[in-house]
Amino acid sequence: IEVIVSVPGYENRSNISHYDADYDLHGLYKIGFYADQGQYADFTVKINDKCYIPNPSSLYIDKPHPYFYFNINLTVITENSPPSKPVNPSPIDGAVDVSITTSLSVDVYDPDGDSMNVYFYWDNGTMIGVDTNVPSGGTASIGPLSLSYDTQYYWYAIANDTQFENQSSTWSFTTQLYPINHPPSKPFNPTPSDESTNVSVNTDLSWQCNDPDGDPLTYDVYFGTTPNPPKVSNNQSSTTYDHGTLEYNTTYYWYVVAWDNKGAKNESNLWNFTTELFVNHPPDKPSNPSPANNSKDISINPTLSVLVTDPDDDLLDVYFYNALDDSLIGMVDNVLNGSVATIHWNGLDYNQTYFWYVIVNDSEFEVKSDTWNFKTIHEENQPPHVEIIKPVDAIYFRDRQITKFFLPIIVGKITIEANATDSDGTIERVEFIVDNVSRYNDTTEPYSWLWDERIFGFHTITVVAYDNDGRATEISKNILIINLHR
Repeated sequence: IEVIVSVPGYENRSNISHYDADYDLHGLYKIGFYADQGQYADFTVKINDKCYIPNPSSLYIDKPHPYFYFNINLTVITENSPPSKPVNPSPIDGAVDVSITTSLSVDVYDPDGDSMNVYFYWDNGTMIGVDTNVPSGGTASIGPLSLSYDTQYYWYAIANDTQFENQSSTWSFTTQLYPINHPPSKPFNPTPSDESTNVSVNTDLSWQCNDPDGDPLTYDVYFGTTPNPPKVSNNQSSTTYDHGTLEYNTTYYWYVVAWDNKGAKNESNLWNFTTELFVNHPPDKPSNPSPANNSKDISINPTLSVLVTDPDDDLLDVYFYNALDDSLIGMVDNVLNGSVATIHWNGLDYNQTYFWYVIVNDSEFEVKSDTWNFKTIHEENQPPHVEIIKPVDAIYFRDRQITKFFLPIIVGKITIEANATDSDGTIERVEFIVDNVSRYNDTTEPYSWLWDERIFGFHTITVVAYDNDGRATEISKNILIINLHR
């Protein structure tokens, strides 16, 4: 914005200061200029190179002052212009062989520099999509789309600046023709190779194949012992086929038909191979012994077992031997390949080490195992023997027996004595208990405990003997005791 002040002799010596005005240029403007008394100052307002005559348009200078001010209130109305028509369509108008996943785009321009929302439409008015806040001079686009093959499409775009909009011309394009499907390649590179001999009876069939269009493939497999083999697998996706174990010294014929997912197919050549002559192989060395080698604490009537296998899947006879004298423990015949052969070895001695091995036979070959060993358990521990030798059924006075009686009657203190023995070990300790309460433990012979406390009535004394293997034996006796001395 510019204010031109015309004063004779003072041209181009004015200035304008903008104050009390909003960002749209509305408000009060103060114009300062030079003039002499008696002159007129004429004013012209220039906005964006357009001149306007304000009201008032002049000021008479009636004061002798070299510098004057003039105030103008301006209201500036901004005029919005509509966007230009969208141009530069992509695909270009009349394009052919366009991808069915193409995107649409146009260039847009707004004379006021406004951003725009650009709407894309098919020619029947159906909206395809919108690209928002596209800057003036930018490109609006949508996609990728999902279109049909070999179809002509008509479309246009509308640019909108929120107040005005402008529609493009209507353009067209035609999508690509439906692609031609090609059949798979002929299956090739067979395994076993064509006319190969001495092929293992455990071999699998395999081949290679591809599709020029990259389509997924499935296969039918034909396999047998005649030149016109039957179908053995249908619609498989793998390029291998497991036919199981074959016959020895036999010629097999096979071929593969490859299919793509559009129904096109291609058939391989007819291939053949001949399997190996039968050769018997020795059994494998027996393994996984039970009891495991170097085991301990094994029963004196153990069960022996081993795993036996044979590469020809033969039935096997399995012999178990005592390695100390090579005597036969027992045998199991007709054991299946991959099975466990088992026998019982009874009547062994306690706490002894035994050595054993196995021989496996397939009627032509035999194989001996490693020699294994185990140690049997110790003989079962017998519990100790214990008896109370004092008090017996008698009357006691101050720890002395007075006379026999039908039950122990004790007056005063009493020494309880016990005898404890162990036939297969030693006595660790003897425990003395009164009414289920432990009172004393004695670890040396003779085993005794002086019972001297203030007590009266019927009570139960119990003696428990423990041996060195932790086994225990107990014996109890009911007594009547009168001890008031303490």
